[in-house]
Amino acid sequence: MNRTSQMKTRTWLHRVLLLIFAWIIVLPAAAITIIPGTYKMHWTLSTELAEQGPFPHTDRLTKITSEDTHRFSGIMSSDALLGQYGPVAFLVDESKGTNRGYDVLYLLPNNNNKERISLKTTPRVHLVKKSTILWKANMASLNVNPIVGGNGSKSRMREVVKSIELDKAQDTDGSTAYVYRADIRGEWKGWVNTDTGKLVISADNAGFTNDFSAPISQLPGAPCIQVGAVVSIDAPKDREQILFLGTASRFDGKLYDVKVTPNGDAVTIRPYAGRTAVIKVKGIDGFGKPLNDVREIAAVGLPGYFVNLDNSSQITVPAGTYEVVSAEFKFEKGKTSEIRFDKLKVVAPADKTMEITLGGPIKLEIKSLDQSPFTNSKQQHRFNVKLYIDENMEACLQREADIRVKDSSGKVVARGKTLSNDDMGRHYDLSTNDTWPVGTYTIEATMEMKPYQNTVTASAEFVIEQTPTNASGNTRIEGR
Repeated sequence: MNRTSQMKTRTWLHRVLLLIFAWIIVLPAAAITIIPGTYKMHWTLSTELAEQGPFPHTDRLTKITSEDTHRFSGIMSSDALLGQYGPVAFLVDESKGTNRGYDVLYLLPNNNNKERISLKTTPRVHLVKKSTILWKANMASLNVNPIVGGNGSKSRMREVVKSIELDKAQDTDGSTAYVYRADIRGEWKGWVNTDTGKLVISADNAGFTNDFSAPISQLPGAPCIQVGAVVSIDAPKDREQILFLGTASRFDGKLYDVKVTPNGDAVTIRPYAGRTAVIKVKGIDGFGKPLNDVREIAAVGLPGYFVNLDNSSQITVPAGTYEVVSAEFKFEKGKTSEIRFDKLKVVAPADKTMEITLGGPIKLEIKSLDQSPFTNSKQQHRFNVKLYIDENMEACLQREADIRVKDSSGKVVARGKTLSNDDMGRHYDLSTNDTWPVGTYTIEATMEMKPYQNTVTASAEFVIEQTPTNASGNTRIEGR
């Protein structure tokens, strides 16, 4: 082979290798598969969690049963109370007998069994009564400091349990109820085997019921979304990392049956064997043109909470009724402009693909959040700005709205921009004082929507009027 032929061959091989290398780069990484099994967890105290400060958990204490009376040797009250959180269970007792007052709290390992326990050798603390309805555990009086968490845990009781308070309250039926607030530090951690190696797994330390404990109560338009306990897997950052517990749990595009022990010290994961459905979403912009770049889909329903982060236009879920609480599209090429739609009901029968269309012309609404009149001493009047398609579909766009406030003559008396995406939604706070003349005012909101659609506007009126019962001449504002 001559020199020219050798150079051509090398050039050809170089180009082929470049093409193969580029193909490998753009090829999506293979989905991670969890290997079925039961994985033991241990309670871990990390520096990061310790620095985050207290996150008190509040829950109900339950009255002991006759079975519990025989289980705990040395119990003094027939009205003793039981509670649990993470690796710790606690028994509240009256050391002087029933109806003599709660004064001692025993700290027990929360290990999912019913073995007989002698309270004489159980860690205990004194309860200090702070008021007629509040007791506080004196953690300094803890007589021993055992290891808690099991499965090789090195965490000790005194470091895990930082504080416990006991409250007396009235139940919905009028009876007396007892609740606790516990600052218990740490989390359950372990390892899960996958086809790519071991990954760290951690569990919500609030305990588990293995069901979707708070599904949406109204479809469509549920006021809020609540999910049950979760399991997290330390997967690569471009993968789904949270498994929401329900009929099934989704991880990296696959559905699994995930069961957790009541206290969280073991997780069993198996492939989901139930019947499934597919929810497929299409998007259109304000001009009716298709939005093809799907970034995320999230659906919630009785079977659970399911999130798709793999830029796919569809998501596989257990058959059931859902509300699409989030579907995000990128609508501007070369930029990060994204829009999210939510709150749309969809019924997904078994073995079917249900296609829904999201988007369309967006409307803008502005209204007062203050339902009752207020005096000028309050200084601020909050207005909420909302984007929506119709009563069944809301929209969220990461842009501010321009605000102008005009008096009855059309003169602009205030201007500003909305604050976006806090816990109150997108809002604007209008500051007023007693120099504002009484009369009718108009607040206008304008938002630039291009290229999704043209600019949108909205307006609302509010009235500043003299307070008739206030001799000092203060005014009040009424939104309408």
